[in-house]
Amino acid sequence: MQVTVDTGLSAITGTTNGRINCFRGIPYGEPPVAERRFLVSEAVINPAQMIDATQFRPAALQPERRSGLSAELMISPFSVSEDCLYLNVWAPAAPSPVNGYPVLVWLHGGSAMYGSASQPVYDGQTLASEGIVVVTVSYRLGCMGFMELGQALGHQFHGSGNVAHHDQILALQWVQENISVFNGDAGRVTLAGESSGAKSVAALLASGQGRGLFHAAISASGGGSCVHSLQQANDVTTIFLQHLEQISGSDSPLQASDRHLMMAQTRTVEEYGFLFPFRTVTDGKFLQDSPQQAIAKKTATRIPLLAGFNQHDGYFQLPANLCRAKLTHYLPRQLQQCVEQIHLQYSDYPLIDIISDLEYILPTLDLAEAHQMTDAGTYLYRFNLLQTEGVFEGYCVHACDLPYIWRNFNDPYMQGFVASDAQHSLTGALLMQHWVNFIKYHDPLFYGQPGGDDVLSQSLSLNNEGISSLGDTVGCKRKIWNSVREPLA
Repeated sequence: MQVTVDTGLSAITGTTNGRINCFRGIPYGEPPVAERRFLVSEAVINPAQMIDATQFRPAALQPERRSGLSAELMISPFSVSEDCLYLNVWAPAAPSPVNGYPVLVWLHGGSAMYGSASQPVYDGQTLASEGIVVVTVSYRLGCMGFMELGQALGHQFHGSGNVAHHDQILALQWVQENISVFNGDAGRVTLAGESSGAKSVAALLASGQGRGLFHAAISASGGGSCVHSLQQANDVTTIFLQHLEQISGSDSPLQASDRHLMMAQTRTVEEYGFLFPFRTVTDGKFLQDSPQQAIAKKTATRIPLLAGFNQHDGYFQLPANLCRAKLTHYLPRQLQQCVEQIHLQYSDYPLIDIISDLEYILPTLDLAEAHQMTDAGTYLYRFNLLQTEGVFEGYCVHACDLPYIWRNFNDPYMQGFVASDAQHSLTGALLMQHWVNFIKYHDPLFYGQPGGDDVLSQSLSLNNEGISSLGDTVGCKRKIWNSVREPLA
């Protein structure tokens, strides 16, 4: 059956099963194509009077196949386009409370280069059945959303390294203006993301441009220290433009075809290493400092935060045949010496743990501990539900939490992440309830505000035995890394 809502500017028609209303492919911005390529996104100028929201729209432009360390991992098959500024809404069909249902806005992961708001694992029906309005957002990726071009193309393009974040802000503004017609409460918006989506959440926390658009945040397998300085971003652009010229005969990304742009992006990733080249830029406009620095300086948005990580988050960035001796080949030069020193001092330090700690766990801990000082409510968890069968047996790998959070187990791309025994189902249900409680009450266990000065002492581990205290099980590793690394913040 179909259902229609009226925003005052447009009548939006979606589908309903009588319990959940679903609206797919709603435009929230002008298509960032032609003369708008690489520029800050704009709201839809002349909204259509009638919007057909019964079908998903294309994902953001991205390579057909992952590259670099994830070359053997295929993404879900869906169409892609530069015209990608669309969002999806799932909402309870039942009448809402007085002020509406709480809202979850989701930023998908994918190394800031892959993924879609419309992947089956992000189907919002189950979360919506918990009394939540769910919004999943597509935004520009890779070189289209995270490549700084001001130095190469002129001042008009300064800040292009963060246009993906401007897309996300535009979507949040759309939510503020329109979510009430979907029975959502614009005053109770939780912004959440996983992996690079979580890094985007941290960036929006740190940027004053996101203030007031969301009221709580969830960061899963993200953290916020992995940002580029303007110089680092310009260095990536130089590499990209060199590859583009070799491929197409021109170093102008404005006229380049989508195919040539994606080829140049893939070669840039392969040259740069596993710490992916396209990421948030401290450009002085959108972002002055890294998220940790902004939180420490109290310039970041002061709202409750739930942060989590998976025990083996780094697994997905390692090809099966990568040995420790080859690891530094994939590292940026400034980190090669650091990892080599780690290897010399701690030869039994598992390679998967090195990558997990460096890219995910330590940045998440840094973000949570910085946020703890705001007294806004900080909650930390570790997901350590080890798979009992399949290719990931014995590990809790990157993204394996997603089917449990969303309670969607039918995405072919995610099949290897789900085990069938009852304890996995129970612990996975606890993880989803952790999130639902935070979205509704800003408290994952709904037991009031946390106390104490140490965020680790009040954190939880969700594992094969259920729930236990996380404690300072990672403290010694932090000391190891901090003794040899330059701060990544």
